[in-house]
Amino acid sequence: MIPGRLHRIVAAFALVLAPAAARAAEAPSLTIHQDGPTTRIEVTWQENGTVRSATLRETRASVRPGRTGAAPDGSALFATWSEDGERWFSVARGEPLEWTASRRLETELRLRDGATRPDEPLPAPAPGFAADAASRLWLVQFETVSIPEWRSAVEAAGGRILAYFPHNAHLVRAGEAAVRAVARLPFVARIAPYHPWYRISREVREWLSGASPDDRLRVNVMAAEWGEPGKRRIVEAARRLGARIDAAWPNGHIVELTVTPSQLAAMARHDDVVWIDPWSAPETDMDLVREDAGTNWIENNLGYCGQGVHGEVMDAGIEDTHQDFDGIMLHGPHDTASHGTSTYGIVFGNGDRDGDGKAKATGHLPCAQGIFADYGNLGDRFAETQELKGPPYYASFQTNSWGSARTRSYNSKSHEMDDIIWRLDIAITQSQSNAGNQDSRPQAWAKNIISVGGIKHHDTLDTSDDNWGGGASIGPAEDGRIKPDVCYWYDHIYTTTTGNGYTSNFGGTSAATPEVAGALGILVQMWSEDVWNTHPTGTTVFERQPHFSTIKALLINTAQQYPFSGTSDDLTRMHQGWGRPDLVYAKQTADRSFIVDWGRPLGFNETASYDLDVAAGEAELRVTLVYPDPPGTTAATLHRINDLSLKVTSPSGTVYYGNHGLDVGTQSIHGGAPDTINTVENVFVRNPEPGIWTAEVTAAEINQDEYLDTPEADSVFSLVVTGATGSSCVKPTADFTITPNPARVGEAVLFDSTVSGGAGPPYSYAWDFDGDRSTDSTEADPVHTYHVPYEGIVRLQVRDSADCPQTVDKSITVTGPDLRYQDYVGLVEVTGNGNGALDPGETWEFTVEMRNDGNEPAVGAEADLRVGAATPGPVSILTGSAAYGDIAVGATAAGQPAYRFRIGQDFPCGEEIVFDLVSIRSSDPANVYPDEEGVIRLLVGGAGPAQTFFSDGFETDTGWSFQGGGEWEIGPPQGLGGGTAPPGGDPPSPDPDAAFEGANVLGNDLSGLGRWPGNYEALVDSTATSPPIDASGAASVELRFERWLTVAPGDTASVEVSADGQTWVPIFSASDGNDDGAWVLPAYDVSQWADGNPSFRFRFHLVTDGGLMWSGWNVDDVELRGVLRTSCEPFSVPSPGSAEGVTVARTPAGDLELSWQADCGGGTAYGLYRGDLRAGIGSAAPEPGLCSVSGTSAVLPAGPNPADFFLVVPNDGGFEGSFGPDSSGTERPHPDSACYPPDRVDSCAR
Repeated sequence: MIPGRLHRIVAAFALVLAPAAARAAEAPSLTIHQDGPTTRIEVTWQENGTVRSATLRETRASVRPGRTGAAPDGSALFATWSEDGERWFSVARGEPLEWTASRRLETELRLRDGATRPDEPLPAPAPGFAADAASRLWLVQFETVSIPEWRSAVEAAGGRILAYFPHNAHLVRAGEAAVRAVARLPFVARIAPYHPWYRISREVREWLSGASPDDRLRVNVMAAEWGEPGKRRIVEAARRLGARIDAAWPNGHIVELTVTPSQLAAMARHDDVVWIDPWSAPETDMDLVREDAGTNWIENNLGYCGQGVHGEVMDAGIEDTHQDFDGIMLHGPHDTASHGTSTYGIVFGNGDRDGDGKAKATGHLPCAQGIFADYGNLGDRFAETQELKGPPYYASFQTNSWGSARTRSYNSKSHEMDDIIWRLDIAITQSQSNAGNQDSRPQAWAKNIISVGGIKHHDTLDTSDDNWGGGASIGPAEDGRIKPDVCYWYDHIYTTTTGNGYTSNFGGTSAATPEVAGALGILVQMWSEDVWNTHPTGTTVFERQPHFSTIKALLINTAQQYPFSGTSDDLTRMHQGWGRPDLVYAKQTADRSFIVDWGRPLGFNETASYDLDVAAGEAELRVTLVYPDPPGTTAATLHRINDLSLKVTSPSGTVYYGNHGLDVGTQSIHGGAPDTINTVENVFVRNPEPGIWTAEVTAAEINQDEYLDTPEADSVFSLVVTGATGSSCVKPTADFTITPNPARVGEAVLFDSTVSGGAGPPYSYAWDFDGDRSTDSTEADPVHTYHVPYEGIVRLQVRDSADCPQTVDKSITVTGPDLRYQDYVGLVEVTGNGNGALDPGETWEFTVEMRNDGNEPAVGAEADLRVGAATPGPVSILTGSAAYGDIAVGATAAGQPAYRFRIGQDFPCGEEIVFDLVSIRSSDPANVYPDEEGVIRLLVGGAGPAQTFFSDGFETDTGWSFQGGGEWEIGPPQGLGGGTAPPGGDPPSPDPDAAFEGANVLGNDLSGLGRWPGNYEALVDSTATSPPIDASGAASVELRFERWLTVAPGDTASVEVSADGQTWVPIFSASDGNDDGAWVLPAYDVSQWADGNPSFRFRFHLVTDGGLMWSGWNVDDVELRGVLRTSCEPFSVPSPGSAEGVTVARTPAGDLELSWQADCGGGTAYGLYRGDLRAGIGSAAPEPGLCSVSGTSAVLPAGPNPADFFLVVPNDGGFEGSFGPDSSGTERPHPDSACYPPDRVDSCAR
């Protein structure tokens, strides 16, 4: 087994992802300041070379610092602390990094078997249902709430995020290597196996406990992935086991199987299976309603009776020939049954309007197009619902007075309904059922559905005698959510029945649910008729309808509440929901309303704010938030995924949070805290203060992308306000074209926009070309050149003169190479003292390798070397350009020639030279790629032999600390322990009898502690950590120690190092078994973390799985060795000189400046030569580029040779030297007639 198999891993490593060049992935530091009774929490971090700080919070609580860390690429930071024992956190994101408001953090992992904090073990699985070594499903919990940067890092480390798991965790599929990589991420608080036992519902567990081997149970098996691929793998596995496949529709998550106990156990282990619960057959739920709901008033005053509205009743069967069902549309085959005949009549029955039937039985929508589907012939429910969104149905809603077997749990059927509504954006009503307690249809526990409860009205319009009376099923949901959503009448409903007849005693939530659905249909028609001044577009009701969450918010906001007080009232919130539909109130408040029908999507920590104008004398302000939410996690006890919160503030500053106080009465109570459970939130204030109120919707958590139409992780929402007006606008129409598309890197791309409408010009433009949420251009028709491949979204946001926004997204594909720095190799000293270190005055060279991360070969690649801005001293680049030739996709290439540089004589020892790779280019495509800044860092100084600057033989206390148990001790080893041999192996060695040197060692259970004397215990995750060690004066640091290690297969012993005491990186790990049986001396290069670090630490880590228990660690004679930076040996470069009218001086950068006297013969241009004194005059050769210098001075590189001479010769054509023939064969003049001494040669004149 591997280390993650334990209940908890609090490792924080950072080796998985390469850091971005622009940011350092360094953990921030947290400082606690005590200012009298107030404690101030301050965070300090480094960003792009600048140290920044911020105050996160001031409190009077007792504060203890927690953990800090960063995303591997530095794109996000976090800090945690505790206040009076409660965990708090803040994260920093964006460019530049900005810290979020501090928030209290829920840390429990909400499994159905029990909630546990990160420092507590998870509930033990039943025997035979624990995860084994082949399992790849894991629970990964974060130190903070989940943010996109954490999720991206997990996926980059090799994990596949499958679902959110409360709190702050995700269900992740990962192999062994990915598990290790994820565990090293600094923001990961724990990683634990998702045991098969956790995937099995209580009802199935009960069946297992009493089932014989041949018993069979039909179950719903939930796939981790939506759709056919994941289901197919489950079906194939089930077939191999011999299980019966009952249904495996291509959509959704559910596969229906019939299994034996052994088959079920095997399926629970499958890495595509996340939940199993029992299948059940569908079950049904059993002239005043029109008056009470306002249906009659609406028709009498506005003429609305459902014209143009389409909706579906799904039920047990229908008598489609009933005289009240003219024009019924059938959605598939059906049986005849009274239940469906009654529910359809409540919604669509036309009574006596066509000359037959009874007026008393008229439904809410007699003028609408009714659709009927028989659930007895239902196959793929997702597909059936999806058909409603297209021809010939075009339905705006569906209503259901039936469901699966009653339960109090959010199960696979609850999940299915949330998934359908979320993905298809359709309003669906669902009966709560009739149990008189919390036993309800699982579909009613869905978050996105409109669940309907029942209130007895005793066949009167007088509501003063209405009561719940123990009839209908009630809430809350198991996670505390308010259910039902709304209610209607439960008893004495007059409606249609079979035999072309009528019944006066239809009831239950079977009646209440279509009653609500009919009123909902009227709301949809009112929206289409622009009652709320929302300006819907389209030609049909279906095209003009709002989103499902807006329909739900309208229904709830305008509902009429029954008065109640307290949670024990017969009509308390969990019995009536938010009340019963009131179409009259909806119409009468329409001119004093404000509606957001899916406003701009909110990312994590983003807020949408709206000003609400409340007039003097307004009777009531109602604000309703409903947000779509992805399906919940069935194995958890909290089922909302994302968390959007509502906050309403009065003109005088009184704050109301969503739902606060509404559990005990009909009016909100000011104060409180944000609701973290419900996806429906309300603020109801009677006699509100006149003036400008503010409604804020904040995305407190975005754990999963809800709005799939954008590339970001975000969520949309619906906001309905009555009793106030708000600022709404008519959006402009915008579009743009991309030319060319696809494009290549280095190619100019034109983005041509077309904008009209709204409030008119002037329009403002904000373009995001690469999906990073930053504005890249504000032009109307910009031209942009991509320098790296990109496949994604281009976003244009336009605002009109009234600041009304419109957003348009288009896809673009940009292909080409993507040239990146890979490594430098072959660092060679050209001239210097030969001590192996880089010293001031020396000349060195190295070769750089580049790789092509793109999708096309790069032809003619080249790149230049530049001294980085962070370099603290003079460095001259002697050879700064290299050619890399052609680089294939995924290949690397080394540049030629090598880059050569000279270190200035005054460069400070112990500091680094920083090099940038710049002007990275290719000839085909003709493109310049982004610079790679700071990719090469070379330490200057550090010559001489390594020295030991820290040692510990454990004879005295040097400050080691122990965490997590583990029975760590410092003392004499006594030869204890040993343990059981692994299968087919030898018995393990015990502890040594004596220390390697001296008396003491560091080890596990040296003295015979615990249940396994001399051996470590089961289920341990513990560390022994060194004190901070000052390595600020050392380079090339090496850690070595004497080791006697005995660790069983499946347990993990590791050595880890840290540069800051927060982020730990493993440098050694043994998880497949290790038995030294003698003292060994390992050595590890820790220079990456220790060099120059005043607070370097290392630790010994032990993680055990509860299998074999062996003797563990024994450590002695720990040493840190390194080259001390004070041993720098500058190389003395020969001093420049002068001779015969030529002067040589050194520039501050280490170059040479030559100056000379003017030519006595009148020459005005000069040729410069360089030669090696060791080789003589014949070595002189023209200096490249300096064969015709104007003036009497020039600067040139110092060159690699230890002793050079220089010649300066006039190019006047009069003298070509003093001896020998010239280039034409003519004898040269006598030396006495030359301007220069006879040792000058003028080859430039040839």
